[in-house]
Amino acid sequence: MTTFKKLLKGAVLSASIALASAQALAEEWKFAIEEIPGSIMDSYAQEFKKRIEAKTNGNVTVRIYPLGTLGTPTELVEQVADGVVQFANVSVGNLGTIVPESQLFLLTYTLPSDSAAISKLLGSSKVIYNDLSQDFENKGCSCIPFIPKAPGLDHQPRNSQPRGLRQFQDAGDGLADPAQSL
Repeated sequence: MTTFKKLLKGAVLSASIALASAQALAEEWKFAIEEIPGSIMDSYAQEFKKRIEAKTNGNVTVRIYPLGTLGTPTELVEQVADGVVQFANVSVGNLGTIVPESQLFLLTYTLPSDSAAISKLLGSSKVIYNDLSQDFENKGCSCIPFIPKAPGLDHQPRNSQPRGLRQFQDAGDGLADPAQSL
């Protein structure tokens, strides 16, 4: 074989390997949410998608699956644990099949009534981010910070618009059911 042919074969092989590795870098992450398109959870997911795709120059794309697309919210949590879905944003009640202790947050009056205290607790609790987080990791999930939801939003009909800030001020402090990302 001539030197030129050897160089040509080497160049083709190098280009093939480079293309294969570039394709291996491109991947799709699945993000399932328990709400409909246009909801608050959807806006979080859309922002996450935008930031990930921008930071990775499109090498990672995020596909968002709204409510019902991949199953019930409880099934979404199980799909995260099984590695079928990479991310899910669900209400804490759906985590009980994976880590039963997480249902503590469903008990009435277990959280403070002050919004700032709730945010502080959900953002830095050693119980959540050490103990419970370890329990989630043992089940194949990673616990991402809890997101407090305004109680007024929990009872807002899906097809109506908020009437203004007064609606949320009237709702009072507290937390009906914090959303959780896995």
